[in-house]
Amino acid sequence: MPFICVVTDHDYLTFEPEERVLRPVGVELVVAGRERAALRKAFATADALLSQYIPIDAETVKMLPRCLVIVRYGVGFDAVDLAAATEAGICVCNVPDYGT
Repeated sequence: MPFICVVTDHDYLTFEPEERVLRPVGVELVVAGRERAALRKAFATADALLSQYIPIDAETVKMLPRCLVIVRYGVGFDAVDLAAATEAGICVCNVPDYGT
């Protein structure tokens, strides 16, 4: 099974930059969107998670059994339950220069 990077909610027209970086190293990008059913299914196979707006709370972290990293498209990570992610062994990153 390939390494899977799931994108949650977003307002991007294209994922070309992500594909350009991830595809050559064998990472499959899965765009799940905002619908709960699609997210639950995608979370089950996510090795990495890219998220823009939705909260990644403790309940969500429990749905990420394979996840190694959560990356926020944004400057902060206040939408991520850091304690739950840490307990699950998931690294949390952000994009500090987003919008610059």
